[in-house]
Amino acid sequence: MFLKLEEYKKIIQYSAVPSAPLCTWTFLSTALSYGCTNALSIVIITLLLLVTVAATYITFRRLYPTYCSRKKRACAIILFAATLAALTLLINAGTGSLMNRENLPAGLTGFIAEIESVEKKRYNSDLVFKTELRPGFYAKGILTYTGNRAINRGSQVAVHKTIRLTDPAKNPYMLRLVRRGIHYAGTVNDIDISITVKSEKTWRDRLQDATSRKIAGIFPEPVTALLNALYFGDTSLIDKKTMIHFRDAGTLHILAASGMNIALVASIPMLLLLAAGIGRQKSMLISAMVTGLYLLVTDMPVSLVRAAAMYMFMTAGSLMWRERNPFNSLYLAGTLIILLMPWELFNPGFQLSFGATAGILFFYKMYSRSLGNLPSALRSSLAVTFAAQTAAFPLIYLHMGQFNPAGFITNIFEIPMITAIIMISLACIAVSFVSTAAALFFAYPVCLLSKCVFGLNGYVSSLKLNFYPESAVIPAAVLIFSALPLINHHFFSRLRAWPIFASCLVSVLILKYGFYETGSRAVPASSTVGFRFEQVSDSLKLVLDLDGSDLLGEDNLFFIRKVHPEIKIIEISNSTWNNISACRLLMNDFIIEECIIGNVESIDAGFTGFLKILQKENIRVTIRPVKGT
Repeated sequence: MFLKLEEYKKIIQYSAVPSAPLCTWTFLSTALSYGCTNALSIVIITLLLLVTVAATYITFRRLYPTYCSRKKRACAIILFAATLAALTLLINAGTGSLMNRENLPAGLTGFIAEIESVEKKRYNSDLVFKTELRPGFYAKGILTYTGNRAINRGSQVAVHKTIRLTDPAKNPYMLRLVRRGIHYAGTVNDIDISITVKSEKTWRDRLQDATSRKIAGIFPEPVTALLNALYFGDTSLIDKKTMIHFRDAGTLHILAASGMNIALVASIPMLLLLAAGIGRQKSMLISAMVTGLYLLVTDMPVSLVRAAAMYMFMTAGSLMWRERNPFNSLYLAGTLIILLMPWELFNPGFQLSFGATAGILFFYKMYSRSLGNLPSALRSSLAVTFAAQTAAFPLIYLHMGQFNPAGFITNIFEIPMITAIIMISLACIAVSFVSTAAALFFAYPVCLLSKCVFGLNGYVSSLKLNFYPESAVIPAAVLIFSALPLINHHFFSRLRAWPIFASCLVSVLILKYGFYETGSRAVPASSTVGFRFEQVSDSLKLVLDLDGSDLLGEDNLFFIRKVHPEIKIIEISNSTWNNISACRLLMNDFIIEECIIGNVESIDAGFTGFLKILQKENIRVTIRPVKGT
């Protein structure tokens, strides 16, 4: 059977470029330099080592005829080994400086922080800063800012609160911060900081603001929020209900600026320049420059950086009269990203972006062949979805515990609609500089398509097809059956793509209607106290009563997602930090309609900030009087 896999032989030969072992070695060296020792990390490192050895062997075997003499082969091997050694030293030096925590105090109090970057979140902003501990020695930290002031990059603030040293053993978030070289983390509000040097907005921020105002002047809500997410990757303006609908419909990845954006940004100037009679090479160069400018304007999410880097490498190869190889561009983009930002190797966003792209490059043609009887447009859309999901499915389950077979169907319809939304909206913005009335007229199709996207997501979300199975048996079975069309054998070729549709349908029936029980509905043993459920009319209420030692752990959150997905009301017994933080965590996963707060002990900045969040999400608030009054 293996002798008949000619299609894979062609793909492997096509993907066997020198950048393949360089990329896998970069990933392997980065994982080793961070000292990953848990069982999953050891498995991943072993796989990376095997892939590196295989990629090196296949690449040299393919290039063997090029080096006709023994001397040339020896020089190539020495050069390759030296390159790998240099990469290893470079990576170890970079991660070593990031992880170095020697001679750092346990906390910082009353210090001046220079803001290096500002990342806007839904309820707050993350301010990455550096501060000089002693002459010439700087420490980095992150402030979760919940205030209302406009703090720009380059500003200096005086922090009047103690900011503690990050503890990588505390939770995965702290571990990610340590890998980024962030030494301190804390939460501050307007009382805790004073702006000593106020910096003006950068040209990128001003351009983003101007574009956002232009979008708001043409399109209504919630289309404005959708376009800001599609253009810049900023989802903070999208309401929580819509975000949950995107998540449950398996289309949340659409809101992240990615390869689709780069393809559109690169193709529009290319087509216009070619139509104007500009030469192909000049058009490609200008298109690459426009793509680079677009990348600088955005907040540079890793999915966008990966896509832009791929396009840049492909353009450079074409300009040097070389054959364009998407595998080579993907490997070089992955290597560049990890060299510059080694912590991204552990980021689910990078893994999903890189893995989905690799899946499309490797498996698209086989899936397209298995869908040969369908119309061309539908076949292409399905093949891209299947190829991307082959790599994304295990990563999503591994990182988030989710299994969403609905994504197979919703992506087929929504990706073309989102593409049309981006193209037409860009045309509307361009037309608005000439005629506002014409822009408003052409905005109608964008609003109609957006309404279709929101409606489809809302309907699919109502079907409750986003599962959190305790066992990996069903997701693994669906993945195995989905891979059957990839086997180049006459028996599996006759099946075409039916195993994919059949496995998704059977998995939905099993998980939806309870034919397969993955665990008990009992509360986890680690939380026999701390929360309970009550039925209130037609709604389910979750009562949180967490004391100073109790936290809402991952096992409890998983249990609530799986067994009680219909929570509409949350009641917290008091206004302690544990209850408020647990309530905020649950608000990310459920559409909460009412929050009941009892025993408000003190109205401090944390409590008033929590009330602002509830108001922003249009959650009805009921505050009970303090006991004894």
